Amino acid sequence: SQPVIVNVAASLDIAPAVQRIGGYFNNLNRNVGGRCAEVEVTEQSSQQVARQVSGQSSTAGQLPVDAWVPESTLWVDLVRSSPLGTAAVRPTGVSVARSPLVLVVPKQAARDFASAVTRTSWPGLLDSVAGGKVQSAAMTFQMPDPTEDASGLAAVVEAHRIFSGSADPRGEMTSLVHNVQGTSPFNNVTALADFAGLATSALKVKPVTFTSEQAAKSYNRSAPGDPLDVIYPTLGGADYELDYPFTITTTNPLKVRAAQEFSKVLGSSLARSAVQRLGFRSADGQGDPAGLQDGIRATAPPALPPATPGEAQEALQQWKKLNLGSRDLVLTDVSEGSQTLVGDQTAMQLLQKAASLGLGLFPDNTQMGAWEYADHLNGSKPYKVMVPMGGLTEQLGLINRRQQLQQLAQTIKPYASSPAALFSTILAGFNWMTAHYVPDRVNALIVLGSGQSNAHDDISLSQLTAQLRKEYNPQRPVEIITVSAGSTADTAALDEITAITKGASFIVQKPSDINKVFLDSVGRRICEPNCG
Repeated sequence: SQPVIVNVAASLDIAPAVQRIGGYFNNLNRNVGGRCAEVEVTEQSSQQVARQVSGQSSTAGQLPVDAWVPESTLWVDLVRSSPLGTAAVRPTGVSVARSPLVLVVPKQAARDFASAVTRTSWPGLLDSVAGGKVQSAAMTFQMPDPTEDASGLAAVVEAHRIFSGSADPRGEMTSLVHNVQGTSPFNNVTALADFAGLATSALKVKPVTFTSEQAAKSYNRSAPGDPLDVIYPTLGGADYELDYPFTITTTNPLKVRAAQEFSKVLGSSLARSAVQRLGFRSADGQGDPAGLQDGIRATAPPALPPATPGEAQEALQQWKKLNLGSRDLVLTDVSEGSQTLVGDQTAMQLLQKAASLGLGLFPDNTQMGAWEYADHLNGSKPYKVMVPMGGLTEQLGLINRRQQLQQLAQTIKPYASSPAALFSTILAGFNWMTAHYVPDRVNALIVLGSGQSNAHDDISLSQLTAQLRKEYNPQRPVEIITVSAGSTADTAALDEITAITKGASFIVQKPSDINKVFLDSVGRRICEPNCG
């Protein structure tokens, strides 16, 4: 009449099996301190439970989570990165089920994928995506959001591991994030049906993504006439797997004992049968023999080593930083200095081409505005607003802001006899961005030009740097990025200016250099404020 009830939260895919096992356990009437032990299993997303257990979300009106079965130990590692989570979480070492991480691709796109990725190992795959080889085959690599999905989180952790040993880990990770299309999870039959449908739609998209072996198997069972190709990306013969750990999250002594009793039943033959029936492998890696088709292996690859403490948190933080939307004010030099020759073209011509290429690299969630500058360009002001700040997809008359910026880049004209009031313009732009700072975005002032200040009434370098040191607020940071054409720029001055705001200065010699500038400047988010 007064049972000890353990509230078990299970991820949506494994919950039906855990509920069945829970019903069996409740009928056993296990004795805990003279009371019956019972479990009540509810479906909850792992992201939601992780936030609740780590104290990041309100628990008002919610049942307490006494035990938890997420898709992956990675979720447990993320929770333990907070003090509340460390105190709350007690791993048991018991896995309810296992499911290797696999790649899936529609049959119609399988040949293109095979030609784009010569090695489907983890290093070969991630290098091909980061290097743009998959995209050059007109394929889209769809990455489930790692803040919501264990498959996406596992892929990001593995990318972090592999790129950490490369010559340019920051650049590799930045390129990967830039070259993938973030999506909602593909962890169920409905989501994978939508994914497969992309290849047969009028759009003729050729997608590839990560998901669990169980989700791929369940989809292929439901669509035998249009199955997905299943590929195991291994590293040294081992693969990443989702391990569905049973984790105790209560400190109540009786509930802890009841949860420990339940953990014993999770290793029973009934539990093994329950998870295999849903397409999972049992804790020892054995799958249902009836489900071995369409590329599903009889024996799962060995599991890669689990993440080290803090590894999942570090990888996820990098992903989040690289995915932050940006708010950028672009200052373009139209002074006489923009007519300086760089090879067989002027600095302005070079930067026009670079700007057109660079604009295409910014995602749709970017906010951007544009000024041009010279000396006394707008009365006493050395700058003029050409495109007001706003979202790139926002309509400005008949065209959107991205299109208007492209038109500006192609049609901007120099003022042949006007010097450059560079320092005054930088200060004005910095002050504007500081006054209009937007949280949860990277706020940046991007200066395109010859990198020279030669207007007689411009403020001095020392005046500018003094003001920047006074006005720069690390709690509301606005970074200055300068991109100068050719070798005539005052690099010492630009380096001093950008260093104050934790920004960077770049020199470009040809338009294609802008791709590296973009990736370098975005990649700096990983290391800020201590970038080299």
